[in-house]
Amino acid sequence: MSSSSNRRSSSTAQPGLILSDQAVVNPGKVPLDYIAKLAKPSTEDWYVYSPAIAAAKELALTRYAALEILLDLASSPDATDRLTTVIALAGISGVNPAIVWGLCARAPRTAYE
Repeated sequence: MSSSSNRRSSSTAQPGLILSDQAVVNPGKVPLDYIAKLAKPSTEDWYVYSPAIAAAKELALTRYAALEILLDLASSPDATDRLTTVIALAGISGVNPAIVWGLCARAPRTAYE
């Protein structure tokens, strides 16, 4: 990788890394609109979306709106977005299963039930 590529990836990854750090330190102050913009595996490079997904997972433990970011990603037509959501929800359920079970309770019923 060239030095210009290193600089670009470093500067592009910075916002996600800062948001991810702030999600742990000061979760109430993290702007969710930035996370929603960056947490898109289908349109962002891994070094951009990975910290944003990590921030969304951390914030989902205390802020339902952050969980909605992941749920929106789950409805993406892109399989990578959907898989990323499944992995993120599995990680959340490993910390607090009630959050993911709460999603099941809120889900609309289908004709198959």
